[in-house]
Amino acid sequence: MEEKGIMRLWSVKILLMVVCLSLMLLQGCPDCSNPIKNDLADSDIIFSGLSLNSDNPGIFSVKLNGDNLTELVGFGIIYSAASVDNNIVFWSRRDNNNDNLQGFDLEKNSVYDLIDQGTFPKINFPVISKDGKHIAFYAGFSEVVIGTGGTIWDFQSYDICPNTIPVFSPDGKYLAFFEGDSLQAPLRIDVVSSDNPKTLAFSKELSFGIIGQRGEATLDWTHQDVIVYSYTVHDKLDHVGVWYVENDTKSYTINVANEGAYNPIVSPDRTKIVVTDKRGNLWKRNFTSDTLATSWEQLTSVGENEYILYPVWSKDGKNILYTKRFKNNPDRFSGNLEILDVITEKTRVICSNVHRGFWR
Repeated sequence: MEEKGIMRLWSVKILLMVVCLSLMLLQGCPDCSNPIKNDLADSDIIFSGLSLNSDNPGIFSVKLNGDNLTELVGFGIIYSAASVDNNIVFWSRRDNNNDNLQGFDLEKNSVYDLIDQGTFPKINFPVISKDGKHIAFYAGFSEVVIGTGGTIWDFQSYDICPNTIPVFSPDGKYLAFFEGDSLQAPLRIDVVSSDNPKTLAFSKELSFGIIGQRGEATLDWTHQDVIVYSYTVHDKLDHVGVWYVENDTKSYTINVANEGAYNPIVSPDRTKIVVTDKRGNLWKRNFTSDTLATSWEQLTSVGENEYILYPVWSKDGKNILYTKRFKNNPDRFSGNLEILDVITEKTRVICSNVHRGFWR
């Protein structure tokens, strides 16, 4: 048995070396390095990817230059950035095959349980507020569940749109999410209180869905007063919506003809907006209500088999982190984690076999 285990270990190592060499030759991937198990180094990025020597999804941290790749959790998937008090929440699954909600303290380098196994049989897309005071997830796609990490969880039934991820407001007081039968059907944006999901604070009806969306859809709520979203009017016209949540009279839409517009994100200084087009490239324009005074600028040029998902601005607005996926590989952990320098428009590969990442 011991001899077979050693042979298997060497087989895995050889396979990893072959994969890394192939990536370096074909995609310019940097040298692969084995992650340090649970040794949290100074990090800039946290992401979900395939665990070392396993088909299970794990959670990792890494520096901006690709150094100090560290495995934080051997089994788990994250859907939001770390809170300012250095905690992340993640989905996991244990031996009894139940969905679980767990947290990881980046300062203490420790995992902790948030919900007893089986309390909610199906847990989807857990997220944590920026201040770390609230946690939310979908129970199946029929209930929004919000809590503070203790034993009491408030929930309310909604017609949650599958393949969409909720998002907290920057101050953590509200949670926004999509309602709808599917991304191909008309949608509604709901905003509920983080203290009680039964309290519907604001809502916005959309007469259309997000046709052609790859991966999960979410809302951009990086600035307190405004939610940015997109939807498809028809095959040659998409809209980017700018919703001033508490003053809808200021809201407006930006028409995007032919190219398509998905995953809109607003820069930290609120001067630029970036979207992904139908082909999978990133485009940038000025963030202004004057829709005729500015034009879109193409930032990336992906290959015919490639497309970009989950773009996120860095805090200083100089870089965009995203996942590059490949059309011939449907596995959601088959992407490359890449960084785009917005000024030079040069890209770098950070890691392969990734789902999505967030700036820390």
